[in-house]
Amino acid sequence: MLDCKYPIYRFRASSRLHMTLIDMNGSSDRMYGSMGIALQEPSLEIRFQRSEKLKLYTEDVQLYQFLSKEIKICADRLRVTPNIALEIVSTIPAHIGLGSGTQWKLAILKLLNEIHQLGYDNDKLTHLSGRGGASGIGIYTLLYGGFIIDGGHQTNKKRRFFPVIFVNMAKCHHYCIFHSKMNTFSN
Repeated sequence: MLDCKYPIYRFRASSRLHMTLIDMNGSSDRMYGSMGIALQEPSLEIRFQRSEKLKLYTEDVQLYQFLSKEIKICADRLRVTPNIALEIVSTIPAHIGLGSGTQWKLAILKLLNEIHQLGYDNDKLTHLSGRGGASGIGIYTLLYGGFIIDGGHQTNKKRRFFPVIFVNMAKCHHYCIFHSKMNTFSN
């Protein structure tokens, strides 16, 4: 369990459905356009705080091993120590197409960014994640939620983060970091 030594935060991110990839062979000017939608459930919810060392509170052995590895990778990319304690409240099932890999990777980067007060913006964290190589749907559903149409990228310029043609931002609470003592959030 998390202790009272440091402030406790809560992070929540929605799962997503990625509905299609458009023009995968590059016959038009753009490749890998797509559309997707954020789902309220299942969701990833984590309570976390600074810690003297990495601590993971989960009974799922595979999740523990996955997170141990991913947290160390993300900490290396941010050039920080992985001194964070995580308590898993709920998770997105892995390997069934709901975006758990992207959500975990971006969540870990955001948590470490918050704990270490690095001040990196979403573009920097997305670049460091290495996600979004073909489509930006997983990234955009985490950042904005709702329904997303991704314009893809030019056939000769593959990038990590793609232009969006449409984002339905009617509900922008698809990821939040809550600080328990201040009752504020940032997204």
